[in-house]
Amino acid sequence: MYVENTVGLGKIRAVIHDHLHGEIPVNDIEYRIIETPVFNRLHHIKQLSATYMVYPAAKHSRWEHSLGAMHVAGMIAKATLRSLDLEKLFDEKKLSLLRKLVKDKKMLRGREYIAREWKDLLEAIYVQTMRLTGLLHDIAHYPYSHTIEEALGSKGLHEDMGVKLILSWRKLREILVDANIMTDEGMGLTPEHIVAVLQPNKYKELREHLLFSENAYHVLHMIISSPVDADRLDYLLRDALMTGLSYGEVELERIIYSMRIDHERRNIIFDAKALPALESFMSGRLLMYRQVYYHHKVVLYSEILRRLIHRALQYEKRVDESLLDKPLRELLLENYVENLLDQPLGITDELIMRLVLGVSKQERDPKMRYYARAIIDRELMPFTLFKRDIEIRNYMKSLGSAAKYILTHRGLVEERFEEESRGWHLLVSHIRYHGVKPENILIDTGEGLKSLDEASDYVAWLAQYYENLRLPYLYIYCDDEDLMRRLKNDLVQRRRVIIWARELLRKIVKELELMGV
Repeated sequence: MYVENTVGLGKIRAVIHDHLHGEIPVNDIEYRIIETPVFNRLHHIKQLSATYMVYPAAKHSRWEHSLGAMHVAGMIAKATLRSLDLEKLFDEKKLSLLRKLVKDKKMLRGREYIAREWKDLLEAIYVQTMRLTGLLHDIAHYPYSHTIEEALGSKGLHEDMGVKLILSWRKLREILVDANIMTDEGMGLTPEHIVAVLQPNKYKELREHLLFSENAYHVLHMIISSPVDADRLDYLLRDALMTGLSYGEVELERIIYSMRIDHERRNIIFDAKALPALESFMSGRLLMYRQVYYHHKVVLYSEILRRLIHRALQYEKRVDESLLDKPLRELLLENYVENLLDQPLGITDELIMRLVLGVSKQERDPKMRYYARAIIDRELMPFTLFKRDIEIRNYMKSLGSAAKYILTHRGLVEERFEEESRGWHLLVSHIRYHGVKPENILIDTGEGLKSLDEASDYVAWLAQYYENLRLPYLYIYCDDEDLMRRLKNDLVQRRRVIIWARELLRKIVKELELMGV
């Protein structure tokens, strides 16, 4: 039974009002982490990258989302207590050691108020583990969200960087030791313990400093990273709220309180009562991708920014190094974690905007300069050839087997377009729906377990959209800035140019097919 005015392993130090979840209590351990410069850097990393250029209010940050993910992870931990044999979470030897450390007051000293019974203490350790993991899951996120990761050539890179940062972050270790939730010798709720929840495959490497069993880390990982997890539940609701759309609204409590943990399957099982809420979650996620994450203008801004960063790294000598505190490659690639720890506020969205502003004034690389100027001046933004995915689908279908060249030979197609158009450039951006696979969501129907698509005809129908969705978004621009401005304000002429570009692209891919490229 929890003691009043406590959460996890600590007394409530502050209550933060969140526009999504309302009042979020923060204990003394979490408060100290939140106060650090490394965590506060997340105030300056937008959750949705350049989406605010289309949905103006979507300027919420990774800071808010991290706080929300901590809160939701804690809710899930408390909701799943009824399905857990808490002692099964722990490595047997470490559980015995934990008993001794607590008895000898070498761990949790001064925190006796947390629990009246041993079981209550184990519950508090479990809840605190999940809250800290939720709080720190995005700690090393790159500026402008996933756009920069793609420019660096590795989606999901921030997760590996996060692990490296957590393990080398001296201040975090000091906070955990000072709070008496880990010992000087590295036992208890250690940075390694948090990392093992984030990446269970590191169990053997970190085993010496871990409390739980290998199986437990795989199970608890599902609370932070799975088809329906604390991360997704928070950002879907938060993104919907901040864009002003209702698509992402889901019944958070209904989903959470239907969860139970299955140790043997290393999975989360949902009660059949949550089926309508899960259907809404799947539908809302799909609609948020279609209307927000893959809005044609959002994709365009991200693509231009990605190309600019990629080109700046590829041709470093064309970038004026005086624009930045250090060379871009050193900031984002070679010493990223070291720079985050040393000067966290030096690697934020502002860094990228400083680069954009500087590149827009230089003449060394015309393409890079255009990308920068287009980000600053919307009148120079490329024109979208197809604004709706149904239009893209129909166009691709009309190309027959030649359509594959747009997907598989993007560079060649862009090059041929540039050669034949005399002054015009084609930008091809591929999107692939990062869907939640319904077969990985298990429902307890009362007559056994079924995957979500088996339990719901509606989700099975939706899944047809999820599978193999890969579309090209197509844009054009020309070198003549005055012409771009005139066409921006002349809808008739712009329409003619777009139709011409579509037909030229058709001709190019048909020729490539005939050549057997």
